[in-house]
Formats: sequence, C-alpha cells, structure tokens
Amino acid sequence: MAFLNVFRSSNFAPAFYLLSPARRRALKAVYAFCRDVDDVVDRTSDPVGAHQFLQGWRTILEQPCTAEAPNLVTPEIWAALEDVLRNHKVDPKHLLALVDGVERDLFKKRYATFEELKTYCHGVASTVGLACLPIFGLDEPAHSKFAVNLGLAVQMINILRT
Repeated sequence: MAFLNVFRSSNFAPAFYLLSPARRRALKAVYAFCRDVDDVVDRTSDPVGAHQFLQGWRTILEQPCTAEAPNLVTPEIWAALEDVLRNHKVDPKHLLALVDGVERDLFKKRYATFEELKTYCHGVASTVGLACLPIFGLDEPAHSKFAVNLGLAVQMINILRT
C-alpha cells in the first residue's frame, strides 16, 4: 500500500527497522491512521468537515463490522488498520481517544494549567503509545505507565519546538 511510504519520512522509522515485517506493517498502519486524523485537523479550513471526517473514524472504530468504511474514512488506511485491530489485538479505545485528542485542536490552542496540557498530551500522544503496546508484544497493564509518560514527553518536545 503506497500510503504506508509516508512512514519513511518519520523520525521514528529507523527505530522500527529491526522489527518483524508483520509488526513493522502494523506500526505503519497505526502511523498512517495517526497522520490521517491529525492532518485533517491541522490542515483544515473547514472545521465542520474535519469534525465529520473524525466522526467517521469514531463510527468505524466503535462498530467496525457494521459501518460502511469506504464512505466514512480513508479506505486504504482502514483496511490496514482493521488488520492491526484483528491480528495484534489493539484496543480501539486508544485510537478513539486519539481522535478525541486531535479534535481538540479544532477549537482550543492554549491550555491554562499543566493538568489541562497533560490531558491534551495524553489524547494526542500517549494514546498512540498505548495503542502500540500490543504490536510490540507488551502487556498493557505492565507497560502503560511507560507509554503514557513517553507520549507526554514526546508531545511536550513537539510543543516546545514550535
């Protein structure tokens, strides 16, 4: 799938070269999903359209067997992500939380307290780490604190760089 080539330009790509091809494909699919939902918010001049697109992802993630994927989301990304959900047992709740997190950027750009900022960072970054734990073969209860803290750190660095 050509859309997965976007992963090559990621700063994270070199870290994943030693993974098995199946795990690398799964990470690419999660990365493509993350880019898809984040880009629609970051590049929009139509917040209503962006919200509708995100709602499509919510629908398909909440009811994957009953929703009409091609009409709601980017079909090629859904095909790869659906495989990840099925074969790597990624909990869709983390991907749904990411959708909620990136949607905040449509209406809020600044946070008054560190706690508010942490909540935002959790939504846009820690959720990604949590979703990736089963792809790495890691137990969520044992590794969730690490995934959450790493997401917080990475997002804080992203914020400081801008």
